Amino acid sequence: MKRKLWKEIMVAILLVSSILSFSSIAHGQTTSVQQSIDYVKIEMKKAALAYVEPALKGNLVPSSTLDPILNSVKKNYEATKKLILASNLSEKEKQAKLKELETLYEEKIVKGLIPYIDAYNYATKYLEPLLKEIKEAEAKNDFLSVEKAYHKLSVQLKSRTSILYRFTGKAPRDLLLEKYKKPADAKRDELIVPVTIMMKAASAQQLLLAGKKEEAIKSIEDIPSLVAKLSSTNAFHQALIKELERLQAIVFPPPITPVVPTPPVTPPSTGGGSGGSSETSAQRALRLAKAEAIKELTNYKVDVNASYSTANWDTISALKTKWTSAINASKSITDVDQAFTDAKAEITDVKTLVEEEQQNQDLVNAEAAKIPLTFAATDLAGTVSLPTVDADYTISVNTTSDLTKYDTKGMILADGTSTVVYTVKHKASGKTADTGSVTVTVTVIILKVSPVINAVSTVTIGSTIEFTFTDDLNWRNAITKISLFFYDDWNSNVIDHTNNFHITNGKMYFDSKSDGQLTYQTKGTYDWTIKAKGYQDAIVTVVVQ
Repeated sequence: MKRKLWKEIMVAILLVSSILSFSSIAHGQTTSVQQSIDYVKIEMKKAALAYVEPALKGNLVPSSTLDPILNSVKKNYEATKKLILASNLSEKEKQAKLKELETLYEEKIVKGLIPYIDAYNYATKYLEPLLKEIKEAEAKNDFLSVEKAYHKLSVQLKSRTSILYRFTGKAPRDLLLEKYKKPADAKRDELIVPVTIMMKAASAQQLLLAGKKEEAIKSIEDIPSLVAKLSSTNAFHQALIKELERLQAIVFPPPITPVVPTPPVTPPSTGGGSGGSSETSAQRALRLAKAEAIKELTNYKVDVNASYSTANWDTISALKTKWTSAINASKSITDVDQAFTDAKAEITDVKTLVEEEQQNQDLVNAEAAKIPLTFAATDLAGTVSLPTVDADYTISVNTTSDLTKYDTKGMILADGTSTVVYTVKHKASGKTADTGSVTVTVTVIILKVSPVINAVSTVTIGSTIEFTFTDDLNWRNAITKISLFFYDDWNSNVIDHTNNFHITNGKMYFDSKSDGQLTYQTKGTYDWTIKAKGYQDAIVTVVVQ
């Protein structure tokens, strides 16, 4: 008998331990299986909104922000299922509640959050780098690299971009397509003609090397019609045209025209009434001074042009054009000398690659130095909290002394302090600089549990918009916002209805204040979220059929 009693006590202890181990879902306040189910349902619904609501404001949420949310949902979903199976519910009740959770998990996570993360990762790790690769190759007029990248991009667009359509949520899907797929499609279309020309030119060169000149000529017969389609304002297109001209001059050189000597010109007579005029010595001196200055200016820095970025060398070329005009307009040799001196000074101010790198390093060093040596990270557990930097920079954790309090992503985990070194990165140049040792004080905000909101889960058009709850005056007084996330098969929308609800003791109902109590008028899914300061969000879902 004692042995049996001891076993029953041990079972009870284990059951209590399993419930307590799940306290992260309810923040230490979950005391029933149903509450645990309600909390994880709220978490799943919030997870689905985490990428949809920002998209409605024109912002795409990066996967790095959503990964911790997904991991938390998965962990708590599995823990809740184990809690249900270990409960005293009947087998029928267990299966019903498991089915309820699985259905919501399938809708919000499997068909929503997970495929969105996959789509975002695909867009940022495949499409975006390919477009960057093409842009860099175009800037260098690297025709072979452009062609290779074009073919890689074409393969992606033909076979893999269906991943961008697989998640629910029209707003984030449209935004993802607009930001990544639309530019990729446009770039592919823009390169079709240039790449076709490049492929034909390469084929002609191979044929010529093989001694098949007639076939080579035939293979490029339609290149002129393709060249006519190139843009006169596209720098890469124009560079391709120049390359074709260069190749044509090498492969099909023009016939040499015999040089016919030009008879000497007899200077005009200074006497008589011929009306002619001769160049004075001063005019000749000015003309020669201009010619010499322009010659020196044209050759200035040419021997070190590789020391400059393409953009900065273009700047130098523009300055040479500007100052050549100024030299030609000079009225005296003094003016010529001054214009030439000013031109060289302005060109010298254009930074070389080494100078640009040093400037960018100095800038990021200065930005890193702005980070204070103390930082308060106060928020919910699982929230990433980092010091702020200017828009041209990013900041990340380099090292952290206590991973149990504040991790390498800057995520808040538990109360305490950690000594952290951050890395600041200059977006444009990629230059980085580390901060000094920053003492991060971590404070985890614990939200109180909101009352469970009760509503009929499935209703018909014309049903009253109202909810009931176990009254909690403190929670009612803390309510800051009531929002609706409505969606059907094609549309989604978030609307703030804070001012449209009347809230009384244990009841809230939708009222326009002039027309009286209102009802559901459109079929679809209605996710109502009630936010209250210091409390977890209360979420209730109503499906209107």
